[in-house]
Amino acid sequence: MHFHVVENLAHGPVHHLDGISSIAYPSDRPAFRTVGEAIDAVMDSALSHWGALAEDAVELALMAEIGDGHELSREGALASWVALDGSGAVWSLQSCDCADGTLAQIFAHDRGH
Repeated sequence: MHFHVVENLAHGPVHHLDGISSIAYPSDRPAFRTVGEAIDAVMDSALSHWGALAEDAVELALMAEIGDGHELSREGALASWVALDGSGAVWSLQSCDCADGTLAQIFAHDRGH
């Protein structure tokens, strides 16, 4: 099991989010080993675009959807942020068993990550 995050920026592109702990091989769809790493990537993105208030808001939104057990439902989890200037984003966090993410984990493990 691994996790993917899709970021949909208002007035901008939709893309798969990566981060310090993401593993990208062999596709362009980065994966995260844990739900915590995926949440950290969302928080980092919110922080870099809109600051600490956005970072806190998306963390709370994801934690409320995921719960204390850190288990995603089949639908995944959503968080969003809308700034006063109309900018913002929606993040979708999904658990997955796709071949790309599984291969990425295997190759990252073989390289000592």
